[in-house]
Amino acid sequence: MRKSDLFDPVWYLDQYPDVLRAGFDPVVHYVRHGAQERRKPGPWFDTEEYLEAVGDGAEVKNPILHYLENRGRFDLKNTNKKREYSNLTEFLKFSALSPVTSAPFKEEDRRCFAVMEAIARYLVQGLNGAEHVKVSVIMPVRNRAQTLLTAIDSVRAQKYENFELIVIDDGSEDDSADLAELAGAADPRIRCIKLAQHSGVSIARNTGLAIASGSIIAYLDSDNTWLEDYLGAVVGAFHLLPNDVSAIYSGQYIYADSDPTKVSAVRFGPMNLSLLDQHNYVDLNCFAHRREVLEADIFFDDSLSRLVDWDFILRISESFRMVSIPVLLSRYYLNAAENTITKTVAIDPAIECIALKRKLTPQIDPDVWLFRKICVVIPSYRALQFLQNCVESLRPYFNSEYFEVVIVDNNSPDEVKKYLQKISCEKIKIVLNDVNYGFSYAVNQGVALASTEADILILNNDAELARNSLEYLQKLAYQDPDIAIAVPRQILPPETDDISLHVPYATIGAECDVTLSIHHRNIESIGLFHDGHQVELNFAPFFCAYIKRASWNACGGLDYINGRHYRSDRIMCDFVKQVLKQRIVYTPSAKVRHASQISTKTLDRNSGEGGDQYRIMLIKNVWPDDLKRDLKICPRPWDSD
Repeated sequence: MRKSDLFDPVWYLDQYPDVLRAGFDPVVHYVRHGAQERRKPGPWFDTEEYLEAVGDGAEVKNPILHYLENRGRFDLKNTNKKREYSNLTEFLKFSALSPVTSAPFKEEDRRCFAVMEAIARYLVQGLNGAEHVKVSVIMPVRNRAQTLLTAIDSVRAQKYENFELIVIDDGSEDDSADLAELAGAADPRIRCIKLAQHSGVSIARNTGLAIASGSIIAYLDSDNTWLEDYLGAVVGAFHLLPNDVSAIYSGQYIYADSDPTKVSAVRFGPMNLSLLDQHNYVDLNCFAHRREVLEADIFFDDSLSRLVDWDFILRISESFRMVSIPVLLSRYYLNAAENTITKTVAIDPAIECIALKRKLTPQIDPDVWLFRKICVVIPSYRALQFLQNCVESLRPYFNSEYFEVVIVDNNSPDEVKKYLQKISCEKIKIVLNDVNYGFSYAVNQGVALASTEADILILNNDAELARNSLEYLQKLAYQDPDIAIAVPRQILPPETDDISLHVPYATIGAECDVTLSIHHRNIESIGLFHDGHQVELNFAPFFCAYIKRASWNACGGLDYINGRHYRSDRIMCDFVKQVLKQRIVYTPSAKVRHASQISTKTLDRNSGEGGDQYRIMLIKNVWPDDLKRDLKICPRPWDSD
């Protein structure tokens, strides 16, 4: 089973985090437990499909072993499954949401990997006098005598020679320190620092960073290696990219078993800030940054025993511009050493600690502000609690001259209507429909009541807008005259079933942004060297969408006839792209959450947020009679519903 391409240990551990947490060898776990539990051994073997092909008469305790012993007798359609891409452009869009490509590799994979090799050569050849740039390589080690020299040799073999390698021995009890000192005696670019006692990988790395003299910092663990052009490509990338790029990362080959010639997977995905927040896919062994990161006092957190690299990279991504480089020049070995942190330290406490740290980090208001009027249009139907939370999330804007709200209710129960009557005021106009005319028509009603010069933000009644999101969306929308629609992160709560449908790599145990979606196939393009701050889309669900008023008018509103409750967002997006020749752009800086647990208090007109100065406006059934008649139009010949 270890030799079979159909069992993928990397995929297995990623798919079943309970196995990873338990520290099981994935193959051993599958043999002892996974097979009986009907778990899938890899992405290219569908257990249920195979058992169906075998039939009820066969006794199959271990499906993949049964297949290997009876190869050829039963069809395995999944092994011929095609990739979702055929070139690097498509691969970049796909891997932004699914950054691990498992073996056996297909022709489409090999084609993309070959282009990535060509990009690496291009970066190395483009150094153009940048050879004076010194790179400091930080390598902590503890009891890795069996792998340390291989790691060191891969650094010494770099074609780019202007580096220093700082090996920090973290209280090893084997020959690791002696081996590092011998390597230093043979090559003056290598120095070994011995810690008096075992202090942990973070203190070891920070010790190395304290004495590093390079203007670029790179990291290599003592059980992994680099290909010979790695440092050259790193320096070449920094030389090519703008000066405001402070950190970069690339991809790597993953080796799951003891055979160093057999690649189990490739890990690379373009910069996706929301996915990085949700589930780490950037490895420290293919990550590098400029010295200015250290000058901002960002170091490794020595209170963490696990996921220190993720925490470190997250903090850098929040303060500096980080760019993905699509090259494969790093080798990551899952089982080269027995004392890896992955095997010896539990992951759950680290995840909880990182989440708490981020929650407690003080929020600093960014340098963004509203500069033109926005009307937030909320179509409402039932869901009183969610609607209250939605309106509450808009409270910071109630005193702004650039802000107004129209809520259109589609005949909800009386409790919702009473709430809407209570909050009706000059800033919040209310429409009460006596029947449910659908999402699309309700939005059009709301826009008809908006100020004529106001841009439109469509917002679902179960959406909660995060701080400063309106400002970020407006700033993006007016960054370019060709942008018609700006959309934020659309964040689903943890354990939502649809998470994996949209973002296959995500863990369902954490909240997840699903605006970028494999299910919707809506990523239009991603740059070769990508920082993740903007992504052009061909479609965005109108759960939350900022639409410029001129573009809205040119589209003629939502098509409520052909898309009463859904589909109208796709129609408008296609019209914007194909007819108006304008753009739909996503920003992770703006966020909107599906129905979470924020404050449930309702608005009080006399609470000081404007008080009695607001004039109550209760508007009922405000639309022309000819539009009412349109709703009774015959179904389209191509539409059966």
